Amino acid sequence: MAKARTTRKTTSKSASTKLQSVTAMGLPLTTWISTARRAKGGEVRSGSRAFILALSSRDLKSARAALTQHLNKWQLTSVAENDSELLQFQGAQGLMAVIRPSTAKVAAVGSTDEQLQKSPYARMRDLAGSVLSSALSQRVEKLVIETSGATSEERQGLLVGLEMASYSFAENRENPRRPRKTLPQILLRGGEGEFSDAEISEASRMALSINIARHLVNTPAGDLNPRTYAECVEAMFSSSSTVTVEVLEGQRLIDENM
Repeated sequence: MAKARTTRKTTSKSASTKLQSVTAMGLPLTTWISTARRAKGGEVRSGSRAFILALSSRDLKSARAALTQHLNKWQLTSVAENDSELLQFQGAQGLMAVIRPSTAKVAAVGSTDEQLQKSPYARMRDLAGSVLSSALSQRVEKLVIETSGATSEERQGLLVGLEMASYSFAENRENPRRPRKTLPQILLRGGEGEFSDAEISEASRMALSINIARHLVNTPAGDLNPRTYAECVEAMFSSSSTVTVEVLEGQRLIDENM
């Protein structure tokens, strides 16, 4: 059995490089969304692109300038008149997805308990995930994300949803049945303070933890056993400066009543 405990440990110079090659049973520990960065200059105007405009309000006045760059008049009318939380159009510059979560309370499937109502984070996460397949089908090089009035919680949900949607067990098992898909560069646009490095880092950690759990559940029992699980955990924290892993086996398990 593997036990993780917090401690102080010096990080080696090669820790960052080593992390790139370490996996959790084949799943890389470096996320796609961790490569997201602020768009520079006119780079969003070149190459094959898909665009996501995430709104926290159904009032389109503040987002009209961004929409006008991409959509025709009839498409703008459709956005204004349609109540859907997710609309996708083939715009002048490429695929355009408009995400605007409803403010109405929506419970989790099969539940009427108000405590299980979807949070703004969960709504944005689920909607963002459904956009990625459309973008990948067009083999775009860049995924440009812009928000209007979105909270930090909603921006985090947006990024986590994209990372979760990019996961495929068949592509990330230790002997993959098919090569990993090529994912576009994520370019971010937003107001001051939006999509900070801290926000991206937090979303990356959350998405990775979720995908690791999904990946371990998907891994066949013949591949995931006490030995391989312990080896996996040891490898995952091998470069950590705050965590060491102690594996208990044999007599130690008996002594600990495990």
